[in-house]
Amino acid sequence: MAADKAKNVFFEKIPAFADIKMPDCKNFVKFDNSCIEALEKVPAANEVLRHVIPTAVRKMQGELQTQL
Repeated sequence: MAADKAKNVFFEKIPAFADIKMPDCKNFVKFDNSCIEALEKVPAANEVLRHVIPTAVRKMQGELQTQL
């Protein structure tokens, strides 16, 4: 049984891009802005472990976040 499942998992045909249907819009979820404050809050662990991460790495992290 495991060998049969392995064949199906690794050897499934990859569909062409044109054959993939667009998902139905009614299945998408709208973002609720009521939780934005909690998402943007800086975790307490960042302040506790701040001295462990070198300053240069923190600088690179900030640059990466601005690029994304």
